[in-house]
Amino acid sequence: MANDELEHPRMSNADRAKIFIPFNPLKGLTEALRAKEREAEAEAKTGDGVSRREGSQRPN
Repeated sequence: MANDELEHPRMSNADRAKIFIPFNPLKGLTEALRAKEREAEAEAKTGDGVSRREGSQRPN
């Protein structure tokens, strides 16, 4: 069957992508990545290469 013989119009790529947006096979991955990103940003701000959790104190 040729493309001009399709029974329905072709869906745009943007519309096709919207179908899969709710699909999240790795629940919690986005949140875990955000937490790691915050840790890396905090480490970069301290400049000493030591990772610290929020609320923890620097040793004197």
